[in-house]
Amino acid sequence: MVAGVLIIIVLCMIELILASHVTKDQQRSLMSVYDFFDQSK
Repeated sequence: MVAGVLIIIVLCMIELILASHVTKDQQRSLMSVYDFFDQSK
C-alpha cells in the first residue's frame, strides 16, 4: 500500500517537473498511463 502511494507521488512530481516541457501528445500519453494504474487497482 505504502509503495503504491509513493509511486503515485513520484509520478505526480515528475508530471509537475515536466509539465512546462512536454507537448500535448506527451501529456495525453501520461494520462493514459494514469488511467492504466487506476484500472489496475
